Amino acid sequence: LTSVVGIATATGISMFSSDFELAERADDIVIRCGPFVTCCGMCAGSVLAAGYLFVGMVIGSTCMDVDRNVIDALASFNVTEVAKTQYNIDPVVEGAVQYYVWGSQENPMISIIQDIENDALALYTIYTNYTLVRLPAGEICGGIKGIDPNVAMGN
Repeated sequence: LTSVVGIATATGISMFSSDFELAERADDIVIRCGPFVTCCGMCAGSVLAAGYLFVGMVIGSTCMDVDRNVIDALASFNVTEVAKTQYNIDPVVEGAVQYYVWGSQENPMISIIQDIENDALALYTIYTNYTLVRLPAGEICGGIKGIDPNVAMGN
């Protein structure tokens, strides 16, 4: 682009300069560099136009079904490896994407939190029930007296 502007400037100087020597030097620059610069400018413009067309076609084909393309891209991407975690989080991430993109299933993160809540409630129920019946049951079965629910909950 700079060389095209330079040739245009030299042409302007050649045509409109009142200094004969300056106009001759500008003519020489145009004659020596004009064809090459023009050719390079046309080639660069063609490459840029082809690139613009290609990018437009790629983006256009991606936008035809954005939801499917996002889910397919995520399915081919190993989130567990990128996150460097020992747990396989890919199913959770894929489920979350399907929940947020398609709305076709329950949010897996909420499901996991509900499962944790249910498990904690079950542990609490076992703890409280055992605490209530430990002493009466210990009178019948001596082995139960030695079990401490606080130690079990601590593990």
